[in-house]
Amino acid sequence: MDARVVETDVATLDLAVRGMTCAACVRRVERALGKVPGVEDVAVNFATERARVHVAPGVAAERLIAAVRDAGYEASPVPDAAEEAARAERLRRRDGWHVLAAAALSAPLVLGMVAHLLALPLLMPPPWAQAVLASVVQI
Repeated sequence: MDARVVETDVATLDLAVRGMTCAACVRRVERALGKVPGVEDVAVNFATERARVHVAPGVAAERLIAAVRDAGYEASPVPDAAEEAARAERLRRRDGWHVLAAAALSAPLVLGMVAHLLALPLLMPPPWAQAVLASVVQI
């Protein structure tokens, strides 16, 4: 009898999986994905919250996402590198504006404290204004 190796086309889909809290969650997600018809291999990484699924042609990502949802977790397709870089840039800019706003709102409080340490007669804002400024920065 002649043994032949038949090559099949296998696609790789990467999913972002949220809601996993332990190794048992990883096994549960792997088991749920493995039950989807057409799935060849599944590898779920807890640290990166990613699942790499090797599937036969024609298996829709929506079926995989539905299987993960049915297991009690959230899944979505992993964005490509350009989308991820754009998202990271937006977050970096937003964080920069937050730091600038916090510094501006904290400045009157810090100046008053420094003046107090140097025994300068600089008046601090009234206590209610201090509370408002500090609360906005903390929130």
